[in-house]
Amino acid sequence: MRSFKNIVAVAIFLFSTQFFAQTSPSYYAVLVKAKWCSTCIKNEDRVVSEVLSRLDKNVFSVITNDLTNKQTKAASAEILRANNLDYVNLRSTGILFLVDARTKKIVESVVISKTSEDIAKTIERVATQ
Repeated sequence: MRSFKNIVAVAIFLFSTQFFAQTSPSYYAVLVKAKWCSTCIKNEDRVVSEVLSRLDKNVFSVITNDLTNKQTKAASAEILRANNLDYVNLRSTGILFLVDARTKKIVESVVISKTSEDIAKTIERVATQ
């Protein structure tokens, strides 16, 4: 019985240190896309590989809101709800929304048809506010 209590105590300690060690992001970068969106088809891969994959994970949490069909909308809605973003208007495809993680307000948005450099500049401006 004593070893079980020790195991539980160690598990609680490890969980609490992991829980408190994790830092919340300052912003969400929400990419709204759909397979039927021509802007998304032309630009999504570039934006993901050249811009979003390079974001500092301590500052930005990247989320995709896929509006392709009922199934992708439902899956995206769950992710948005888990991050308390379900009431933020993130429904225009082909746009990257930058949302303040604390207030849940959109602070900036940028169309993904812009150059990777322009998108990165917008993100940098938000990150240094």
